[in-house]
Amino acid sequence: MTLLALLFATLLVPAPAAGGDEDRCTVNTACTLTAEPARGSITVDAVLDEPGWQRAPAASGFRQFEPNEGAAPSQRTEVRILYGETALYVGAVLYDDEPGRVWRTLGRRDALNQADWFLVAIDSYFDRKTAYTFGVNAAGVQLDGIMTRDLDTSWDAVWDSAARVTDEGWAVELRIPYSMLRFEESGGQWGINFRRVIPRLSETSEWVLVRRSELAGGAVARYGILQGLEDIEPRRNLQITPYTLSRLQTEEGAPDERLTTRAFDVGGDGNQACGTFERLIIEIEKILGIRAKTSSIGGVGGGGQTSQQQD
Repeated sequence: MTLLALLFATLLVPAPAAGGDEDRCTVNTACTLTAEPARGSITVDAVLDEPGWQRAPAASGFRQFEPNEGAAPSQRTEVRILYGETALYVGAVLYDDEPGRVWRTLGRRDALNQADWFLVAIDSYFDRKTAYTFGVNAAGVQLDGIMTRDLDTSWDAVWDSAARVTDEGWAVELRIPYSMLRFEESGGQWGINFRRVIPRLSETSEWVLVRRSELAGGAVARYGILQGLEDIEPRRNLQITPYTLSRLQTEEGAPDERLTTRAFDVGGDGNQACGTFERLIIEIEKILGIRAKTSSIGGVGGGGQTSQQQD
């Protein structure tokens, strides 16, 4: 099993009675978190100062995956969920006794480098088999993929995120459009789990703990439950990227004469998701007319940028 698979495999286990919400789940009762309606614009800036974040209940009480499996983590983590008309918002406050030592390492997208990381896995279809995984490190580097038994990072979604170091540690905020997720129109319950990585302490903690001896049992089936999602609908995943292309061609004619030809092309590349693993590619070119070509291939492409959204 790969390191990324271990990163997000989770299993419900008895939680010790302690502070926070450690008593929120037992062997027979899943960990549960309630999402709060966004009710207004949300700026994805990792500040988390909108009223919705104050109203939303927090998932806390993480337990160590390593180095001391099942022990309380050295640092506290709180995660809240908001939902709007078009997207799900995840806000996390990752407290740290030494914020100046948070590792902010830049790197390539989808590369789990040596940095402080926060990740969320969402089983939005609630089939207990597959989860969309999104991660952000303290430098703002994104990671995403599809989790089954291993994490497939060849899947790339279009989503927004921001991260910043604070006096109390660091904070991260994610906006995940519903068009990137697959779910029933009724919304209902989703599976969910969170994980935090602190490399300087060689520590990994998660909201719903999995023991290494039980990893092979199927991680996604053991996720906690996200509830409270109301009146949300699946969205068509259509992504358009416009482009322009200009050309200049010069030829020698008669003495002291040059022939110049100019061309200006305008077009766009678009992706439309058809289910979870397919997309419709539309290529439009305008070169003294219009040509169009469509095809269907696997995967979903894109990237993420910080933005402000109205829900």
